[in-house]
Amino acid sequence: MKSRNRMIGIVIVAISVAVVVQLAPDSWSERMETIKTAKEDDSLLGRFGAWRVSSSIALSNPVFGGGFRAVQSSALWDSFKDGPTLLPFIEVAPSSPSGLAAHSIWFEVMGDMGFIGFLLFVALVANAFLTRREILKLTKARGPSLRWASDLADMLGAALLAFVVTGSLLSAAYFELPYIFLILMEVLKQHVRKTVAAGKVPPPAPA
Repeated sequence: MKSRNRMIGIVIVAISVAVVVQLAPDSWSERMETIKTAKEDDSLLGRFGAWRVSSSIALSNPVFGGGFRAVQSSALWDSFKDGPTLLPFIEVAPSSPSGLAAHSIWFEVMGDMGFIGFLLFVALVANAFLTRREILKLTKARGPSLRWASDLADMLGAALLAFVVTGSLLSAAYFELPYIFLILMEVLKQHVRKTVAAGKVPPPAPA
């Protein structure tokens, strides 16, 4: 959606999706069918239970949390599975094993680091997207000399968006690559600021 050849990209993606759906094995189709019986899906119920326990750990330890991989500890799981939680409408299945992965970057950080760590994590991610906006403003209408910076900011933003969306259902809060993207976004902003301030690019075209 951010490319200069948007329509070509949309057509290629649409064709690719159609081909994948047609060639996908029966096991994939059967897995998709389980959406209709979500309440009986042990994997889904396990995720919900992990979210509940993670938030319960955070409520009881709002400053420091339970420590890294807290929800994976059987002892902590058993201690907090029936405690106060942000998700009281979710019940941990009695048959659910003790100690599961958090299955969400948000609940993973919340349970591990408490609400202070959670807010810092959210601030890091939000700041990256705000930084992208600033880069686009600085590079807008300044000709091709800074187009590469605008493109790079868009691609870093797209990569971080993919991390945020997929990470909402995965324990990937400590995966190194997104943090490298966060750093690159800030470095890019500082470089563009210095380049513009030094007058090495033409000023914005008059409206």
